[in-house]
Amino acid sequence: APSVGGIRFAFKGQTWDQILDYFSRVTGLPVVRETEVPKGAVDYISSQSYTLPEALSTLNQLLQTQNVMLRVEKDKLYLQKLADMKRENIPTYVNELPTDVTDDTIVTLMLPLRTARVNPISQQLGNLVAPYGSVTPLEAQNTLILVETAGQVRRMQKMIDQLDRAEPDAEVRFFPLKYAKAGTLIASLSALVGQRQ
Repeated sequence: APSVGGIRFAFKGQTWDQILDYFSRVTGLPVVRETEVPKGAVDYISSQSYTLPEALSTLNQLLQTQNVMLRVEKDKLYLQKLADMKRENIPTYVNELPTDVTDDTIVTLMLPLRTARVNPISQQLGNLVAPYGSVTPLEAQNTLILVETAGQVRRMQKMIDQLDRAEPDAEVRFFPLKYAKAGTLIASLSALVGQRQ
C-alpha cells in the first residue's frame, strides 16, 4: 500500500462503485461492502498526490456527504453507514484527542468535567451532533461520552472547556483570625456577599 505520496484523485462522472474499486486497486486494500454503495456520479479532481492516510481522509470527507464512510480494520477497508459507526471498534480517547487524528475520523472521547454538571451540558450539545453521533452523560462520574467526527469533537471540546471552568467566586479559602472573633465578622461579610449577588 502506498504510504509516501502516490494516490491521485481525478474523478469526472465516475460512480461511487468505480471510485471504491479504484481506491482498492491503488491501496492494495480490499473493500468490504457492509452497506449499499451510494448512487450517483462524482466529480473531484485534484492535482495533489496523497499519502494513504491523506487519501483515506479525503475520500471519507466525500463519502460522508452520502452518509457512509470507509473504516480501516487490519488490512481491509469497510464501507459502512455512518449511523452504524458508533457501535464499531472506533478509536476511544480520554480527556483529549491526539493531534494526529484526522478531522474526518469517527471517534469516542470520554471527557470528565471538573466543575460543570454533565446533564445540562449533554442536553445542549446533543443538538450539535449528527444523527450518527451521540452525547451520553455519565452522571455518577460527571463524565461526557462524545461520539462524532474528530473535527466536531474538537469543536465541542472548545465549548465545554469554556463552560467547565472554576469560578473565582466559588473558591474557598481559610483565613486564620488574629485580632477579631469570627462571630463578629460574620455580619459584615454576609452584608458584602449579599451586595455582590
